[in-house]
Amino acid sequence: MKNNLLSLMFLLSVCGFPGSVESAKAEAKKDIGEQWWFNPDGQEQPQSMVVTGTFRFVEQLRELGADPSDLQATLWCFADPDNKSGEFVTNLQSVPVIDGKFKLEVPVKEVHSVGLAINGKNGRLTLAKVDGLILEPGHVQVDVNAKSVSGGYFYSKIYTSWKNAPELVEAKQEQQELVSRHQAGVSASQQQELYARYAVLSKVIEDKTRNTIMSVANTDPNPVARYLAIGAFENGLSALERLSRLSHLKNEIPTYRPLLSDIKRIQARLASEKRANSIKVGTLIKDFSAHTLAGEPFQLKDALVDGNLVLVEFWASWCGPCRDEIPHMKTAYQRFNHKGFEIVSFSLDDDKENWQEASEEEAMPWLDVSDLKAFSSPVAEMYGIQGIPANYLVEGKTGRIVAKDLRQKALDYKLSELLGD
Repeated sequence: MKNNLLSLMFLLSVCGFPGSVESAKAEAKKDIGEQWWFNPDGQEQPQSMVVTGTFRFVEQLRELGADPSDLQATLWCFADPDNKSGEFVTNLQSVPVIDGKFKLEVPVKEVHSVGLAINGKNGRLTLAKVDGLILEPGHVQVDVNAKSVSGGYFYSKIYTSWKNAPELVEAKQEQQELVSRHQAGVSASQQQELYARYAVLSKVIEDKTRNTIMSVANTDPNPVARYLAIGAFENGLSALERLSRLSHLKNEIPTYRPLLSDIKRIQARLASEKRANSIKVGTLIKDFSAHTLAGEPFQLKDALVDGNLVLVEFWASWCGPCRDEIPHMKTAYQRFNHKGFEIVSFSLDDDKENWQEASEEEAMPWLDVSDLKAFSSPVAEMYGIQGIPANYLVEGKTGRIVAKDLRQKALDYKLSELLGD
């Protein structure tokens, strides 16, 4: 099933209201009131969001010998940073994908961003996803393969209401024409011209998208719309700028929980980045304790022996890129282990069964440990781990980091440099 699903994954290769913000707030709230405002204190009767969607490639699953009934659609959001479970995300609802179709219905207490994923029933293997959805009352339709979304007051305001602007339509049409010309066959010089023009049009589309969304973030009279627009351009704003904008919004909606959670999350991220930046090449690796799958205690300092090099690798069973690295790591381990190369894998799983199953599937011949606390692990927090895979190559004699985040051949080159061929 795993190989079949991996094969399938290969196949999957707005301006603000007129007038000032302050003067328009009352009218904005009246306008939105019939559809949804926001519910900071949970006092209003919750409404529901209905998501109907389609996901193609179900037939390809059958052709690969996989069971399409293993697929499910999951609507998720980031967990509250203060949640006691330590979970990073919260699954709001999961439903089976039947004949390429699914329907979710989720109560809405507050408007906030959510994501949609198509995955296996164990939730470990994600085939497709749609980010940037907004949990709000009403009916939303999603074409997962095309990443197309329609419906929703706030979603339309931020993402779609402006997409029929003439300059955008013309730019996209011209791009399609360029693609058609390229497919029909052109000379090498003409090909370069097509690429250059396509890049110019992409910049037009990118600038229009950014400017429109930022117009909502800057001028919309609805503070929730401004909050959502800031989130929509998360990758276009620095963490400090997002924090500044959200902190300013807090003055208008001081009890709006999604906003408060985002502020805490960004503050935690900045603190984590500071810790991560302190663990750099030339500094001493930080010691930690954990347990093996057999329950035996482990201390990193015990693995640091004079004459060896230790790769401290952070991974998880659900992390596709992490598991993609393992075959190459095994090759490097076989090649250099007799020269003093060792690996310590620290799993950021929170479920022992998933960790054990993945470890057995990968048959890793090195030390494999965890504390089963995922990203809430004191070890992950101490290292400032924000994403995986992540690794540190450590000199056993001194405990100093000699390299970090080595992938594929970069690992081979470094090991050859330090241990010889």
